[in-house]
Amino acid sequence: MSKFSGPVPARRQQKEFAMANPHTLLGAHPPQFEILPNTNGQYYWRFKAANGEILCHSETYVSKQGAENGIRSLIQGIKANY
Repeated sequence: MSKFSGPVPARRQQKEFAMANPHTLLGAHPPQFEILPNTNGQYYWRFKAANGEILCHSETYVSKQGAENGIRSLIQGIKANY
Protein backbone atom coordinates (compact mmCIF):
# COMPACT_ATOMS: atom_id res chain seq x y z
CA MET A 1 0.00 0.00 0.00
CA SER A 2 1.23 3.43 -0.89
CA LYS A 3 1.86 6.14 1.73
CA PHE A 4 0.48 8.74 -0.67
CA SER A 5 -2.69 10.44 0.50
CA GLY A 6 -5.06 12.28 -1.75
CA PRO A 7 -5.84 11.74 -5.42
CA VAL A 8 -3.34 9.59 -7.31
CA PRO A 9 -1.80 11.41 -10.29
CA ALA A 10 -2.79 9.86 -13.65
CA ARG A 11 0.83 9.01 -14.54
CA ARG A 12 1.26 7.15 -11.27
CA GLN A 13 -2.02 5.30 -11.82
CA GLN A 14 -0.76 4.13 -15.21
CA LYS A 15 2.52 2.86 -13.74
CA GLU A 16 0.77 1.07 -10.88
CA PHE A 17 -1.63 -0.55 -13.37
CA ALA A 18 1.27 -1.64 -15.58
CA MET A 19 3.01 -3.24 -12.60
CA ALA A 20 -0.17 -5.04 -11.57
CA ASN A 21 -1.12 -6.19 -15.07
CA PRO A 22 1.46 -8.46 -16.77
CA HIS A 23 -0.32 -8.10 -20.14
CA THR A 24 0.44 -4.37 -20.07
CA LEU A 25 4.11 -5.08 -19.49
CA LEU A 26 4.26 -7.28 -22.56
CA GLY A 27 2.26 -4.87 -24.68
CA ALA A 28 1.51 -5.41 -28.34
CA HIS A 29 5.18 -5.44 -29.28
CA PRO A 30 8.22 -6.74 -27.43
CA PRO A 31 10.85 -4.27 -26.19
CA GLN A 32 13.15 -3.35 -29.06
CA PHE A 33 16.17 -1.40 -30.22
CA GLU A 34 15.73 1.14 -32.99
CA ILE A 35 18.50 2.70 -35.06
CA LEU A 36 17.72 6.18 -36.32
CA PRO A 37 19.56 8.90 -38.25
CA ASN A 38 20.01 12.31 -36.67
CA THR A 39 20.03 15.66 -38.48
CA ASN A 40 23.81 15.47 -39.09
CA GLY A 41 23.59 12.18 -41.00
CA GLN A 42 24.96 10.20 -38.07
CA TYR A 43 23.10 7.39 -36.30
CA TYR A 44 22.01 6.60 -32.77
CA TRP A 45 20.05 3.80 -31.16
CA ARG A 46 17.30 3.88 -28.61
CA PHE A 47 15.70 1.12 -26.58
CA LYS A 48 11.92 1.19 -26.32
CA ALA A 49 9.75 -0.69 -23.84
CA ALA A 50 6.72 -2.65 -24.98
CA ASN A 51 4.53 0.32 -24.10
CA GLY A 52 6.55 2.59 -26.43
CA GLU A 53 8.40 4.45 -23.67
CA ILE A 54 12.03 5.22 -24.56
CA LEU A 55 14.16 3.69 -21.81
CA CYS A 56 17.60 4.80 -23.02
CA HIS A 57 19.49 6.04 -26.05
CA SER A 58 23.06 6.09 -27.28
CA GLU A 59 25.64 8.60 -28.30
CA THR A 60 25.88 9.27 -32.04
CA TYR A 61 27.81 7.02 -34.41
CA VAL A 62 29.28 7.94 -37.79
CA SER A 63 27.71 4.91 -39.46
CA LYS A 64 24.72 2.66 -39.03
CA GLN A 65 27.14 -0.24 -38.58
CA GLY A 66 28.70 1.64 -35.66
CA ALA A 67 25.29 1.94 -34.00
CA GLU A 68 24.69 -1.79 -34.54
CA ASN A 69 28.08 -2.54 -32.96
CA GLY A 70 27.13 -0.33 -30.01
CA ILE A 71 23.95 -2.35 -29.44
CA ARG A 72 25.91 -5.62 -29.66
CA SER A 73 28.46 -4.30 -27.19
CA LEU A 74 25.75 -3.27 -24.75
CA ILE A 75 24.03 -6.65 -24.93
CA GLN A 76 27.34 -8.50 -24.46
CA GLY A 77 28.18 -6.33 -21.46
CA ILE A 78 24.82 -7.01 -19.86
CA LYS A 79 25.11 -10.75 -20.44
CA ALA A 80 28.64 -10.80 -19.02
CA ASN A 81 27.76 -8.87 -15.87
CA TYR A 82 24.24 -9.97 -15.01
